[in-house]
This record gives sequence, C-alpha cells and structure tokens, in this order.
Amino acid sequence: MSRSWIIFIVFSCIYFSSMVGIMNSGDGTQYALTKTLVEDKTVMIDNNVSWTYFTDFAYRDGHYYSSREPGQSILAVPFYFLGKFLTSYLNLPYNGQAPGLNSDTKIQLLTIISQALLGSGAVVVLYKLCLLIYPKHIPSLVTAVTYGLGSLHWKYSAGFYRQPLAALFLLSSVYLIIQIKRNNKWHSSLLIGLFLGLVLFVDTTMILAVIALFFWYLTQIFTQSSKTKFLLSVAIGISIPLTTHVLYNYVAFNKFLISPHFFEGNPNFQWQRTISGSFETPIFPSLTINLFSSSPIPPNAIAPEFWSDIPKRNAISAYWATVYPYKGIFVQTPFLILASIGFLHLLKFSKEMVFFIIISAAGIILPLAKLNMFYSPNMYDTRYFLPAVPLLMIGSVGWWKIILTQKNNILKSTLMSITLVLVLASVYYGWVSNLTAYAPNVTGEHRFDFSRLPPLNKLNFIHYVWLLIFNTFPNISNLHFGLLYSGSLFMLWTALKRLRYKLLSL
Repeated sequence: MSRSWIIFIVFSCIYFSSMVGIMNSGDGTQYALTKTLVEDKTVMIDNNVSWTYFTDFAYRDGHYYSSREPGQSILAVPFYFLGKFLTSYLNLPYNGQAPGLNSDTKIQLLTIISQALLGSGAVVVLYKLCLLIYPKHIPSLVTAVTYGLGSLHWKYSAGFYRQPLAALFLLSSVYLIIQIKRNNKWHSSLLIGLFLGLVLFVDTTMILAVIALFFWYLTQIFTQSSKTKFLLSVAIGISIPLTTHVLYNYVAFNKFLISPHFFEGNPNFQWQRTISGSFETPIFPSLTINLFSSSPIPPNAIAPEFWSDIPKRNAISAYWATVYPYKGIFVQTPFLILASIGFLHLLKFSKEMVFFIIISAAGIILPLAKLNMFYSPNMYDTRYFLPAVPLLMIGSVGWWKIILTQKNNILKSTLMSITLVLVLASVYYGWVSNLTAYAPNVTGEHRFDFSRLPPLNKLNFIHYVWLLIFNTFPNISNLHFGLLYSGSLFMLWTALKRLRYKLLSL
C-alpha cells in the first residue's frame, strides 16, 4: 500500500470519527437538497426545508430551494442512497447520549462521510503536490499533516460544508497544471477542466481563483504543438459540471446563469439578492483581520449599514462576531507564515507557478473580505477563506528547501525549532477548533467547553484525557465505517489499476 493511500485512510478515519452528523443552519440547506433528490426526486426542498432552520433557503413561486450551489449536495447523493441500506449497522455518536440526536442522525452521518473522504483527498493531493515540487517525503508529509490537522480543514471535513471540496478540486487543478508540460497528454487537460468546473459547481465565489488557474494553464500549453486538442479537452472537462450546474439553475430558478442567493427567502437576508448588497464590508480592516486577527472582530470591521441597523445586525449575528475569539488564517495556522516565506525561495523553481498560486489565493481572500458576513456566522471563524489555505501551504516546499540546504548547523537547528513550534501550534489550534465546534442542532453553543474539565491531578488524569478524546472523536464507535469506505476505495483503485495494465498489455 502506497504512502498516499495510508494518508488517505488515516485522515478519512480521523474526520469520520470527529463527526456528530447533525445539521445546523449553515450546512442544513445542502443536506436538505441531497435528501430531497433521493427521497422526492425533485430539486424543491419543500418537504425538508426544516433542515435549513428557515435561515438559509431560496424561495420561488411558492416553493423552497437550497440557497447554495448544487455541487456538494449532488456529489453526496450516492452516499445518502447507500447509507439507507447501512443505517442498522451504525452506532449513534456520543453513545447516543448527546442532546440533538434524532431519528435522522444515522443517515446524516452516512451522507457526510463523503466529506471525510473528499477532505482526506485534499490532504493527499497537497502531499503529492509538495513531492512533485520537492521530492522529499518527510517535509511533504509534515506539510500535509499540518494542513489536515492544523487548519479549519479538520473541523469542516467533519461537517457538511463546501470549502473542503473546493480545496480538493483547486489543489487537483494545480497538481495537473504543473505536470501538463511533462506528460503532454490530452486527458490531463480533460481532468484540469473537470476539476476547475467542479470548483464552481460547489462554490461560485471561487471564480477569480478558477480564472487565474485557467490562465496559468493557457501559459503552460501555449507552446505545445497539440494545443488545439488540449483546449478542446479542457473545454469538455469544464462543461461536464457546469452544464449540470446551469441545468439545475434552470429547473430550480428558470434561469441558466443565476445564484440561489438572488432568490433569498429569509426576509432578514433580502440584501443578498444583489451582488452590491452582499459585498459592503470595508476591505480594510476586514482584510487584515481575516489574515492576522487573534481577538474578537472590532465593530468598525462590520459594514456600517449593518452595524447601525439593529435588525440587520441581529440577522448576521454581528454582535456575537465581536464577542467570540476570531483567528485570522495566519493565526489559526501559523505554519502559513513560514510557507509564505518559502514562496520567495520557490521563485527560483518557477516564477510563473508562484505568481499564479498567489493570485489564485488572493482571488479567494480579497472578494470574501468584502462579504457582509466575512466571518462564518454560526462558527465565527475564517471558514470562507479556507480554500486559500492549502494554496498558500504550497510555499512550505520552499521553506523546507531553505532549511535542508543550510550548511550552518546552528542556523539549521534554529529554523527547525521554529518550524516545529509553529507546526505544533497549528495542530493545537486545529484540534481546539474541532473540539469546540458548535453543538448539533444547537447553533451558537459549543459542543464542548474546557470549563467541563476537572482540575488536572494524578487521581483524575485518565478521566481528563478520556473527556478530551471522547469529545474530539464522538463518532469513534463507527470507525469501522471509515475503514470500510476508504478501504473499499483503495481496493477499487487497485483493481482498476491492474485492469488498465492488462488492457495495455493486450
């Protein structure tokens, strides 16, 4: 078994064991569409609108719809369908003792295992991407593990949110674009187009990043003799998810090119019906806060119209955003500081690559810093900026090169020590963000609070540790399902690989 598959299986089990499987308002609208597609075979979520908590939903002609892009919901359909046959073999998280668990909990867990698998895929692709640029196993592994456990990726790969999927498809595009000159194969262009299309299929706010990566792809094939075939391949790849997307839009909203937010059904969120109404936050200080904040959001960072209008302020939970601690992405994952420095060294490897990766990350961060709810309004963290994190992580390859090529042992040891400290700090913050995620069906309350821990002493040490493990991995009793799904994918991949070799040898 390859290292990549070991990483995939380990992380999918970690993410699945961390799940509670209950929807809050932030992810319920996606789940409502998945459930409706299977049970009612329609895109109208009328029978499942309760999962949106009547907070996040679109409304047209007397019917309810999901207020998100359809990609994540559609990709989860096979898992929901298969889960219907496996629920009797699943245990409830928290041994069934936590409030909020209900009759739908098991099918939800088996649906959002798709997140664990796709989120783990993002970790693996980052690992292989780092190896591609700098073929050293340990630095690449440390970078991938730091991303997988030391960022919000852990927290949101254990829920039903779109950002881990967008990260996977963005990273896969970058990996293939770097290789396109080397392999010179049309099917790589097909996959690049497919992945870029899938990014928009799950989250259209990534459009500037997709455009930047597409231009990078064009620069890579510009000198190829078969560029016409490449362009046709990438166009076909993009068209597969985007055609599905626009057809869904037409069925749901009677328009091909439209955002579900333009049909926002919640009266408190009517401002989302226009682009100008959604992006009113001052770029500064929002940008610096989302990069470097280590304290609650100051009131002057909220769009003035929303801060001065009490109903709007309440609608976007603006007050609570100024109360809860808020970590910018460089504080949530301090290892990113070193990765950013590493980009300077990577300029020697490829100025073009560095330029387009940074532009792609900026294409995610800058527009979202203008969003009226730039903070995740039910978690108060930088979830929306999460897909930019693995793009910036790629710079860590340059940082590792700086360290490992040092001839001065004292300087080398110092840099190693700094790196270790920031890696451990990142993993600690990632763990805390997962441990204190909000409780199932009780948006706004932590599912665990450190005040519940007894005073640490020799007598209760085991109980102390058990409380932390149990609340970090509330779904650990279903670990066998994580192994079943990830192991099945490994066996399928192995079988297809052997079949391919046999066909080629004929």
